[in-house]
Amino acid sequence: MYTPIRALAAPVNTTIQLQTLLTLISLPSTEKVDLFAGRGTEGAATVIVVARGRFAGIGPAEVVYDALTLSVGEQARYAEMRELLDLAVASKKCYVSSKPASASAHLPPEQAIALLRGQGASELLTHHSRPAFFALLSDVREADITDFSRPG
Repeated sequence: MYTPIRALAAPVNTTIQLQTLLTLISLPSTEKVDLFAGRGTEGAATVIVVARGRFAGIGPAEVVYDALTLSVGEQARYAEMRELLDLAVASKKCYVSSKPASASAHLPPEQAIALLRGQGASELLTHHSRPAFFALLSDVREADITDFSRPG
């Protein structure tokens, strides 16, 4: 049985949020990571994460990160999201939902996890599924942003 836990309130700095998620995905003890596209406190699209694993000092747990502010609203934020999605694809343990997630930060962690899991993050994030997930986070296709961000 996995203990439901809510990650502490997100740091204001998105760089720290990104590093936290990159580390989480990279940990051998992380068994599965579900990524959802949701809405942050200011209405911007953001990533919501539920990670399952056997973590040092905690034991078997499911951790919900639903207070993040990672988004693709501007070029610097897109670079963070690209780094997260690149690692998520490479890890082969990240799954995505094909529909926007409901707000869950107001719920106790066990209810938030149940709500999110009920919305089905059942598709392995791959190069093929990534564009559809990205479309939930932005009205602009990732390929267009990537092309725009290249020099020359």
